[in-house]
Amino acid sequence: MIIFRGVNIYPGQIVDVLNEFPEVGGEYHVELTRREGLDYMRLQVERLAGLSSGNDAGLARAIGMAMHKRIMARIEVDIVDAGSLPRTFSTDLRLN
Repeated sequence: MIIFRGVNIYPGQIVDVLNEFPEVGGEYHVELTRREGLDYMRLQVERLAGLSSGNDAGLARAIGMAMHKRIMARIEVDIVDAGSLPRTFSTDLRLN
């Protein structure tokens, strides 16, 4: 969970919003920064492979507005190329 400007944000909430946009994949990266005493959140989201970057600005605005509406936080959204974000891996540990 992230507490951003007094709002509790769970990863599942971010995924729920991203699932509304078929142009983006499931990988995303959250970056939290502080400037001049204010917290900022930047969300990088991968565009699906094979899609043009021509609508990135409009897509980023639409995702940002959906995030604000559903999560009640203003989040800066950047659309990045497919495969450019680090992958999340899980390990299956088995005890013998």
